[in-house]
Amino acid sequence: MFLVFIAQIIFSFSRTLNTRYVSKDKIKLVLITGFVVKCTWLLNTYLGVTAIIESDYKIIIAYLVGGILGDYISLKINIK
Repeated sequence: MFLVFIAQIIFSFSRTLNTRYVSKDKIKLVLITGFVVKCTWLLNTYLGVTAIIESDYKIIIAYLVGGILGDYISLKINIK
């Protein structure tokens, strides 16, 4: 459950940050965060689908809360 929570925070954080970097034309940072997004997406997809198939509600809740927290943290970062 902890792995899902942390992985989802990292995924949502990097995905939201990636979008913000795209809007600022920061190509190097777009590529770095894009790589992180793709790696964590693969892990989160596997863990999330497995949790749904197994009806593991603790993991599903960790997945959702981690995603919200990752987005929130990413939006708090000041990008110049």
